[in-house]
Amino acid sequence: MIAMGIFLVLFVFMFGVLMLRLHHLPEHIAHTEQKVQYQIVATLGLLGMFTHENLFWIAGLLLAMVDIPDFTTSLTQISKSVERVARRGRSAR
Repeated sequence: MIAMGIFLVLFVFMFGVLMLRLHHLPEHIAHTEQKVQYQIVATLGLLGMFTHENLFWIAGLLLAMVDIPDFTTSLTQISKSVERVARRGRSAR
């Protein structure tokens, strides 16, 4: 009886750890690949875990696997270049 109780406690604990790691999988994928959408994936993972809606978890997993291009870096560089050209145009007049 004692052995079965210990086995049951260990089994429940290991099952809980497995489920938490499974819910953490999309966030882990997005974090290791330095994805732009990391915060959205993390939020969807938390929503999926707390609401028990698998749709949030699936959406987070799919979003973690998709590469969304980073437009902010190139747009920032373009805006800095335009500012420099505008300053040169003012100083030349």
